[in-house]
Amino acid sequence: MFQTLLTLYKFYRDDEGASAVEYGLVVGLIAVALILVLGALGGGLEGLFQDAADCVSGSAECAAEE
Repeated sequence: MFQTLLTLYKFYRDDEGASAVEYGLVVGLIAVALILVLGALGGGLEGLFQDAADCVSGSAECAAEE
């Protein structure tokens, strides 16, 4: 009986996994923030890259903007 209580007490006092859980939560929050920011800026970035691709390919649209 004493051995069982001692094992439970050691398990209760062990906090090695707590930091791993905290790091996981931080990584999850960063991922959610990146998804939200990139989702909000997605349309603008798509247009920007499309304009750059048009200029590189020598499109008439790019020449007209200059």
